[in-house]
Amino acid sequence: MAETYYELTTEELIRSCHELTGAEQGVYFYLQASSIEELTLKSISEDLNFHKSTVSRAIKQLRNKGWLNVSVVRAGTLRIDPYPENKN
Repeated sequence: MAETYYELTTEELIRSCHELTGAEQGVYFYLQASSIEELTLKSISEDLNFHKSTVSRAIKQLRNKGWLNVSVVRAGTLRIDPYPENKN
């Protein structure tokens, strides 16, 4: 994976510490730094060394908490918009 940098603000870090679990933070910041528009659960889980069910659960919770928008492209492949309109 090519190196991509994500400019994290102090406010966002503090908010994520209050609202997200460790797995959710890991997945969220991974997705923010990724330059790939479509990702598979398998590739995310391998890169983060998380079980696929952990990644799936984290993505579901991030979506429910308003941290990102996800659409299923095909089985196991997601299109992720980590910048939802309603995120403060």
